[in-house]
Amino acid sequence: MFTLYLRLVYVGAGDTNWFNWETKKFNSEMIVEMNKMINKNPASRAAQEFKTFLEILENENFEQTQKVKDYLSQRIELNF
Repeated sequence: MFTLYLRLVYVGAGDTNWFNWETKKFNSEMIVEMNKMINKNPASRAAQEFKTFLEILENENFEQTQKVKDYLSQRIELNF
């Protein structure tokens, strides 16, 4: 079940994709929400997951690079 929630957080659902189709940048509002979760519950499973994801995103200039795609493919079994 956790993986399903991660999929919704990381890539969205339906027409709501968290990566902009044109710029390939991750949605800044979602980054704010992930940081709120990290600050509110730093020891939670979700916070630990988000910390890793945000670190990778930051290193990749918040863009959907191959490194980000590879991470998502491993974490949520997503095929690009």
